[in-house]
Amino acid sequence: MATDDTFRVILRFDVKPGSGPEFEKVWLGVGQAVTALPANRGQVLMRHSDKADVYFVLGEWASEAAFREFEQSDAHLRARASLLPFRNGGSIETAVVVHRLPVC
Repeated sequence: MATDDTFRVILRFDVKPGSGPEFEKVWLGVGQAVTALPANRGQVLMRHSDKADVYFVLGEWASEAAFREFEQSDAHLRARASLLPFRNGGSIETAVVVHRLPVC
């Protein structure tokens, strides 16, 4: 199938040992605020299947420009600040869809 224009952001959060449940609670509030933005198309929080202190967020944005605008915003700074107490590290990757296969 054809590509779509949705811009994906994949975040990795390495959280402090034992802080996962509290991180999840705080992330839910942050995630709801971000998802309420018109350019955001949704987010998914995932925990690593083998590493309890590693989380991933898959965020979908209307465009790269929309994500970059958010990335420079006060809303982003507030979101990062609220999650910072739980983090030991992490990373960010971005991606665009090349092909999408329908579910049969």
